[in-house]
Amino acid sequence: MPARLLSGLTLLLPLFLLSPARGAASGFFLEAQIANPAGGSAALFYDVGQWYNQRDSSRLSVPAGPDLHTYRFAIAPAPIRRLRFDLTDKAGPVRIGRFRLTDDKGNVLDEFGPDCAVPMHDIKGYAVSHGVALVTAGSDNPMLLVDRPLQARTAAALGLHIIGAPGIMALSLGVAAAMLFAVAAALQSLPRRRLSRMLFLGSALVVFGARLAWLNAYSRPMPFWDEWEMDGADLLMPLRGHFLNWGSLFVPQSEHRTLVSRLVVLSGSILNGEWDPRVSMVAGAAMYAVSIGLICAVAAGLRLRLAIVGTVLVAALAAFPVDARNLFCGDQCQMYALNMMAVVVLCLAVARPSKLVAAAAGLASAISIFTMASGFVAPLLAAGMAYAQAARVPQDRPARITLGTLFLFAGLAGLALYRVAPFQGPSYAHSLRDFSGALEARLSWPLTPGAGHLLLVWFPWLAFVASLFLRKRRLGPLDGFLAALGAWVIVNAAGLAHGRPIDPFPFDNKYYTSMLLVSACAVLSLLQLFEDRATAAAAVATALSIPAACALYALVAASPGVARSYWGQMCSYDNVVRPYLRTGNRQLLYDVSPGILPYWNGAELAAQLDSPLMQPWLPAVLRQCLAQRPGSSIHGEQFAGPVTLDCRTAMKMGPYLAAIGALLIAAAAWGARRRASPPLASQAAPG
Repeated sequence: MPARLLSGLTLLLPLFLLSPARGAASGFFLEAQIANPAGGSAALFYDVGQWYNQRDSSRLSVPAGPDLHTYRFAIAPAPIRRLRFDLTDKAGPVRIGRFRLTDDKGNVLDEFGPDCAVPMHDIKGYAVSHGVALVTAGSDNPMLLVDRPLQARTAAALGLHIIGAPGIMALSLGVAAAMLFAVAAALQSLPRRRLSRMLFLGSALVVFGARLAWLNAYSRPMPFWDEWEMDGADLLMPLRGHFLNWGSLFVPQSEHRTLVSRLVVLSGSILNGEWDPRVSMVAGAAMYAVSIGLICAVAAGLRLRLAIVGTVLVAALAAFPVDARNLFCGDQCQMYALNMMAVVVLCLAVARPSKLVAAAAGLASAISIFTMASGFVAPLLAAGMAYAQAARVPQDRPARITLGTLFLFAGLAGLALYRVAPFQGPSYAHSLRDFSGALEARLSWPLTPGAGHLLLVWFPWLAFVASLFLRKRRLGPLDGFLAALGAWVIVNAAGLAHGRPIDPFPFDNKYYTSMLLVSACAVLSLLQLFEDRATAAAAVATALSIPAACALYALVAASPGVARSYWGQMCSYDNVVRPYLRTGNRQLLYDVSPGILPYWNGAELAAQLDSPLMQPWLPAVLRQCLAQRPGSSIHGEQFAGPVTLDCRTAMKMGPYLAAIGALLIAAAAWGARRRASPPLASQAAPG
């Protein structure tokens, strides 16, 4: 009962925090003075947490005429992060006057002139005179950015609950403690406890140390793309301005509610005194190491030699930066959070039921659904696994049914939470043909798309699952975990096929973090077949795995080069951003192609870099450039924060940590072998 109550409160917490105060505004309007001699239409795109999209927009017709008239654009009742003004759908001159932001009751929240609008795209000329701007618009969707902070006023008008540094730190500590508790409970539930713990610690240190070494060689403190928006503009700037509301922690990022990665950014920046994406990179490496460590710990249920082989293969593969996009981008630690919580939930699903396991299951499932959109999949699979075991093991039936109910409640809550994907919906698969083709391509990875390649990749796991039914033996923890892990990879691939059907092969390596688990499924499936003496099936599965293993080896061999290319890309961003910070000349950002910028638009990037709410958060190397700008509020020598220094020290120690992990695996193998061998005296004793 306490576990169910705790998980229920965790799931209901966002509903309370997102509820507005009584009498708050229920909508906003932007009144804009416009004169368009040629006539046409004007559109306002407002970012209220889903970036710019057609749903969050308002379009009005503007009749032809030389005089200014006021047009009223409706805006949804949410804190306004950014406004993009598409002032005409035709090329030619347009005049704009003053802007006024009001709520639905007519209260004026802000009023400003056209000097607060800056060219964003295809604006040939922009000149302000006597409070009126003459805009020469191009034909390629001309845009203006309203460079005016409106989030504080709209959040106050909505009566939202504001969160400060103490609340963020308390929530971060609570979530971190719950995650560690769930990992500890999963480890506690495994058989051969001593060996499983040694393999967990050894493999986790190998993966963590190796990835720290890659970060030390190729990571940079330059934020990239979504980080400027989702971390900088949506979290850190409001936190500095004391108008960050609780809803910002739970609002969807596209279709994902990335609470865990947001807390990593916020708490890390608070402790650090600056925003350095490398802090999130290190956190992501740690979460990935824990997930791989748990998989290797579960493998301890095999015979010793097979367990060591599986641990070495799985850990060695995970040590390479095959998924470089996630490793070298701080905000992508959400991918590692998703993987870790899925592995933890599936471990708990096959554990022997107890109050400790039930409490951990409720907490882990609740956290899982706030990692990414597919976070509800693992609890649903775990519920099915718990119910299946309840049907086969009568003595634990009531406890397993309770455990399954906990998983089911969290999974259904997550499913309800993600029943609508507010932003990415237009890119979803719209036909069964689109979906099936994309799913075949996902499941064929790392081979090229094709039904035959799909069978080659998945034959080891399919043979293992078939052996469970044919041999009809009692399921062990590894059996249930491995069956559920393979199912999770398949369902996750189905989600990607539905949500990203247009991604061509080879896929963006940001998807490889989850897709790489197919290799763990294949390795452990083969080893379990050998464990069960299913020699013929194991031999066939091993032979069929060779093409996929070769393709995976090619990816591993190429991964250092991919890491170097990311480093070069970040260095090129430095060459654009740092001169701008030193001079404040916006043309340095306006006149470059989007591919050279670390963000999609130079006007928006300049607005953030010039904001007094952003500048104190910038990494030390970027603040040092700002200190050289005439009239800057940043002065003197800039120093990295304490957490950044700790992370840099950890990165340098990465090879040593990996070596310690390898020694622990060797020690585990040697110690278990010694314990399995009888003493020499007993061997010599007479029978």
